[in-house]
Amino acid sequence: MIIDARSLPDNDRIEADLCIVGAGPAGLTLARTLAARGPRICMIESGGLEPEQESSVRDLSYGRNVGLDYFRLDDARGRGLGGSGARWNIPMDNGAVGVRLRPLEPIDFEARDWLPNSGWPIDFAHLEPYYGRAAVLCNIEPIPPSPDECARRDGAWPMPLDRDTVQTAMFQIGPARVWWGEDTISAISNAGVTVLVNGTVTRVEARDDTQRVTGVRLGTLTGRTISVVAKIVVLACGGIDNARLLLMSDEVARGGLGNDHDLVGRYFMEHPHLLAGVLVPSHADVFEKAARYQLRQCGATWVEGRLAIAETTARREQLRGCVVALHALTRKGTLRSLELQDSPTSGEIAAGLILSAMRRRVWPYDARSRLRALVADPAGGVRALRHEVSRYRRSSGDQSRGQHTATSAPPEVFALNVMSEQEPHPDSRVLLDWRHRDAMGQPRAALDWRVTENDVRAITRSLDLIGRQIESAGLGRFHTPLHPTLPSVRLKGGYHHMGTTRMHTDPRRGVVDADCKVHGISNLYIAGSSVFPTGGYANPTLTVVALAVRLAHRLAHRFSDGDL
Repeated sequence: MIIDARSLPDNDRIEADLCIVGAGPAGLTLARTLAARGPRICMIESGGLEPEQESSVRDLSYGRNVGLDYFRLDDARGRGLGGSGARWNIPMDNGAVGVRLRPLEPIDFEARDWLPNSGWPIDFAHLEPYYGRAAVLCNIEPIPPSPDECARRDGAWPMPLDRDTVQTAMFQIGPARVWWGEDTISAISNAGVTVLVNGTVTRVEARDDTQRVTGVRLGTLTGRTISVVAKIVVLACGGIDNARLLLMSDEVARGGLGNDHDLVGRYFMEHPHLLAGVLVPSHADVFEKAARYQLRQCGATWVEGRLAIAETTARREQLRGCVVALHALTRKGTLRSLELQDSPTSGEIAAGLILSAMRRRVWPYDARSRLRALVADPAGGVRALRHEVSRYRRSSGDQSRGQHTATSAPPEVFALNVMSEQEPHPDSRVLLDWRHRDAMGQPRAALDWRVTENDVRAITRSLDLIGRQIESAGLGRFHTPLHPTLPSVRLKGGYHHMGTTRMHTDPRRGVVDADCKVHGISNLYIAGSSVFPTGGYANPTLTVVALAVRLAHRLAHRFSDGDL
């Protein structure tokens, strides 16, 4: 049953066995997995059935960046059924959009001597069965296809590199509508879950001794206040808002619930993304060898390969997770630009990709990010356009002489886009901005994102190793004009908010325990990437869903045992 919270009487009271705050992938996984077990479930979503139809709803996500340059916080978070999943935009077939999905690596769960504050209280083998269930929910293959398996299906083999140094990591692309389409609405409604939309939780309410929560308080933009009384509460509203909501819940707990050791909001992590340069192929056949690293359909599965540092090398070199995407640029003039400035700017590369897609009459790859890059670097876009006009004039002359047309020209270079793991750092954090409040009267979020110089050094060394392998194989030349110090104007995030309520067995080092229960509170849990102690290099969604399935099983046992 779906209820618009704005239609309820002011000061209404709803009772439930389980209250889930947030209807993104984590919250929806919990609700769908637990609904058949019989508990009364009330799920609360700040937005509506459609993603952010009203600007006033989007405004609730507005906040300030007080650290490294980052996306606008209202761009980085989504409200509405599906949460931020409604913003996934990787182009698939027939106009559909998807999301990259890959499990973390076994090494990501380890306490690594060279990576401060690393280590999960669970290991990969423990989570592996839940990854299988998560894959089914995400509508991808339960056993991820290897590069060689993909090659047997579609003929695109990985680059011939030393696999002890550089490997090909395969990402599956799952359909985004799994989390916000009509099927999801039907599944939730038919399962008997009560979904309150257009209701924003402003407090988690607790007993005076703070050892148990009693429910949540929520408000609407129309001024109503509603209470949900629940036996168990799960926060599943994202890496920023999970921490923000705990910090705001300070009526009986000074500094917020679960914050006895000043850890809530700390250790914010992203996957640093860096446009690191270009790969200039040594010959045209390289583009055929690089087909494995482009978005493509492999059987019934959409996949994309990326170059990754092998585990043996990561251990020897004391590196952290790092993958490099190869985005083909199909425009003339790139090599001349390269000679002038080491590598094209983000605006030039964005323009090249957009113009290439337009020539092929397809939707530009990652169009939203490309347009943002053009806005940020209009001069680069103008340079690319001039090169394109010059190219068109030359190709028109060639066509008149019976040579190949512009649309048949192969790509010339690859842009190198790095996605890496960052060190969990306590000063990288989410704070409350008490000087600025939202429409509910609550302090907005302030994000102080920090990346260490060791993070950038690790990226530089990883690129060096990958570049040497490429050049040793005779495939081309790497141009990576990185500077080893911060800040880098090209360093961006990936909309992956992790770590702000990290998992640890010791309450002095983590906000939640190995079961994702907040330390010291018997019935408050957290779902989502905010519990990650480290982030690896893989997109967090598949791990988020796997952890949500695992949490659902834990809660099912509590309900069946009457341990409430």
